[in-house]
Amino acid sequence: MRIIQPSSKRIGRFLEVPNLIELQLNSYKWFLEEGLPELFKTFSPIWDFTQTNYIELVSFTLGEPKYNIQECRDRDMTFEAPIKAIVRFGGRDREVIESEVYLGDLPLMTDKGTFIINGRERVIVSQLSRSPGLYFEEGVDSSMQVIVSARVIPNEGPWLEIESDANLVVRAQISQTKKLPITQLMKALYGFEKGRGRSQREVGKAFGKRIVDPVVDEDTGEVLLEAGTILTADKLAGLSDAIKARKTLMETPLGTNEEILNSFSKIVTLEEYDWEALVNKRPMADINENGALVIAKGQKIDKDTAKKLESMNLGPLEVLDILPLVEATLEADPTSGPREALLDIYKRLRPGEAANEDAAKQLLYGLFFDVKRYDLGKVGRRFLNQKLGIDVPLEIRSLTAEDMAGILQMMLPYVQREAERDDIDDLKNKRVRSVGELLQSQLRLGFVRMEKVARERMTSTDQENLLPG
Repeated sequence: MRIIQPSSKRIGRFLEVPNLIELQLNSYKWFLEEGLPELFKTFSPIWDFTQTNYIELVSFTLGEPKYNIQECRDRDMTFEAPIKAIVRFGGRDREVIESEVYLGDLPLMTDKGTFIINGRERVIVSQLSRSPGLYFEEGVDSSMQVIVSARVIPNEGPWLEIESDANLVVRAQISQTKKLPITQLMKALYGFEKGRGRSQREVGKAFGKRIVDPVVDEDTGEVLLEAGTILTADKLAGLSDAIKARKTLMETPLGTNEEILNSFSKIVTLEEYDWEALVNKRPMADINENGALVIAKGQKIDKDTAKKLESMNLGPLEVLDILPLVEATLEADPTSGPREALLDIYKRLRPGEAANEDAAKQLLYGLFFDVKRYDLGKVGRRFLNQKLGIDVPLEIRSLTAEDMAGILQMMLPYVQREAERDDIDDLKNKRVRSVGELLQSQLRLGFVRMEKVARERMTSTDQENLLPG
């Protein structure tokens, strides 16, 4: 009888067993080489409350562990190394002093991906957490009306909740505080940004946008569109197809109610229509009948005027179609510009305190622009860019007015039940936070406390005897 050997036994090739702890080792290496230096850079310099003296964390060094791994096991010690920082202390009318300061001990990872804590071997388990980004959800209110909500989750900082109501008014809520119209937050952010939300766009597809760089005819050198021009229907009508297809740097003007209306509107030519299709639209030119003005250019068409226009048999009609969510939200928004919006937000978040512009700017900066307290992270910024179809640079890890505009634009399909809500438990909306990222997150809390203590001591201690330590 002949025995046939299975083919698998005859194969000489085999797969090497992968290094299963490589993820942990690489993550801890990232923490030492990038995560920890990023924290030092973020929290430096630290100024006192009077903006007189400062402490600058110049660099840091990781010393040698006092005991090796085996000695730590035998002596019930922790395998760790001291962190020492070069600290520069100075201020107005003060000589700069530089010295080395001991900050603390950092547990070191062994080559097996573990830590020795009090003689016992420990491991930090990676976390599967909700990825920073933007998520759309549905729910019902007390009157059983469907409401659509969006949630902006940063890497560090408070969540931003945005939801629509039965009247199509969209409101934002910052970390369980009072709700405010999203257009108000948009105007406040726009007034604070100073050019953060700029991106490259095609001229022909940028109705309502403001041009940052002038558009020049390459053949004649003629300036076709000056820098700062807002692209209206009249401006776009006089451009060639080649110019319309050209990309240039632009920003979305969102500082006033009029700019917001223009940014959320599009020109539509209605070939055939009834009066219902005309309601809430705005004609692109004055409409007259027998010399009498029926409706002026840019005015909203109400129900009675719509019926009148239908009976006039005007033929194709060019109208401005504005996102209904924007019109409803602006009607509920008591502010008209960035400064007014900023002060109103301060009154809502700090009731009872006297509102002034500097305090309001400081509050908004702390909420959304201070990288020590609010950080979308590169993952969150990329997620937002992909979801909203915008092109904000990855270095900008704070919320922008353009993000708010994109969220408002995207909410309409969800309100109209044309888009499916995001499944928050889907694995595509999760990410692994490994040891390096978890350590950085914990150390960030320590740095916040250290910053607070340093500020208090710089302010309260005898100014003549202050030293970096």
